[in-house]
Amino acid sequence: MDLFFHPIVLELRKLCEEGIEWNSMEGFQIKTKVYVVSVLCDSVARPMVQNMIQFNGKYGCNYCYYEKAGTFPPKESVENRTHEKYEEDLMHVLADSTEAYRGIKGISPFSQLSYFDMIDGNILN
Repeated sequence: MDLFFHPIVLELRKLCEEGIEWNSMEGFQIKTKVYVVSVLCDSVARPMVQNMIQFNGKYGCNYCYYEKAGTFPPKESVENRTHEKYEEDLMHVLADSTEAYRGIKGISPFSQLSYFDMIDGNILN
């Protein structure tokens, strides 16, 4: 996924930070910045895009921290993942790159978009 998404994410960062300058029909120069507002993928592709363990592995849920592999979360509450917790967990992975930490295997290209929520797949509020 890195090889495919890296060039796209670099262009998206450039469009977000620098924008595009163009002239309107009235002759005004306009600068437009472009943001990805959402990323949509199926449940099979989602862990690959996020660079996380797939759904049937330990900590395989993309939305919570249920740790048992191959089973669904119980009815009692399980701690939900957030973008902030994702970034904290990613720091553990980067410090010790030998194994996944709480389901995260490494950096996702989309985590390089400063305004993008890696858990919800939308713009950060």
